[in-house]
Amino acid sequence: MRMGEMCPMKRIFGPIINGTDAEARVKPSNDMPGIPQETIDRVLDSTNIVELIGSFVALKKIGQNFQGLCPFHDDKTPSFSVSPEKKIFRCFGCGASGNAITFLRRHKNLPFPEAVRFLAGKARIPMDTEEDKKRERQLFCLAKSQEEFATQLHSGTYRSPVNYLTERGIKPDTQEEFGLGYAGSVKDLITALKTSGVKEKEIPIGAGVLKEKNQGLTCPFMGRIIFPLMDPKGTTIGFGGRAIDTSTQAKYINSSDSPIFSKRRVLFGLKQFRRSNDMVLVVEGYFDVLTLHQAGFKNTVGLLGTEISVEQMRILENLARNA
Repeated sequence: MRMGEMCPMKRIFGPIINGTDAEARVKPSNDMPGIPQETIDRVLDSTNIVELIGSFVALKKIGQNFQGLCPFHDDKTPSFSVSPEKKIFRCFGCGASGNAITFLRRHKNLPFPEAVRFLAGKARIPMDTEEDKKRERQLFCLAKSQEEFATQLHSGTYRSPVNYLTERGIKPDTQEEFGLGYAGSVKDLITALKTSGVKEKEIPIGAGVLKEKNQGLTCPFMGRIIFPLMDPKGTTIGFGGRAIDTSTQAKYINSSDSPIFSKRRVLFGLKQFRRSNDMVLVVEGYFDVLTLHQAGFKNTVGLLGTEISVEQMRILENLARNA
């Protein structure tokens, strides 16, 4: 898919297939040591794989199993099979196979721990690992940071970002819809985080919003318009920043990769995306997305740069297939 290309959205609902003796239950590979294997096993045992896959793919019961069109390749005849007894799926066309976690990772382009958390949430299974607790605190820091950035943008203290957005034609309601902000004061950001209950020792780990430097804290986004980067649920997982003064700093920066954020897995505007005319409009940057949304093209997402990753292609493919 080329930059800015209108991509036809195909309606592909997965039907499914007959099980075979070769379909042994897939043992999950735990590539996230912070999640106990017992928790993973419990999540898989509690997940109705037919119900899960059936929410993305149209399935038809054939014997003891379910058949449908494979969501992972351009399937013309049902070659995709789901076994409720063995809790696995398999495509006899492209070879894709696995369990509920495998399906969710591939179909929704989720990292392993995110897929486990998603299924655990549906099954009401608590995830109380230290890694999860740390992650929740980081997400909290990000959410509160976004609120403070938005406050600073609209406080009346900083005219340059307001004037810049006005010059670019970005309306106030669009700024609010996308949660735009401005990083003008490190001191005010730290105060806001502490006031919201973030502990002193937690602030530097807030997913890169603030970093330790010379026995103090600095924000790499200072002097920049802030673009919250969200997952499809609207959870802020990182930020993009556009410098007002580009004479002394790079024009754009993004959050550093972390267990929470990966630029390769993000599309700007995904939360605000609305299907229209059976198309996905793919553009390069933040202002491209904002401008087109204002013009009524709600089916627009941005790549955060000039290159597209395999992970982003999968997200776009899912948007198209689920039209």
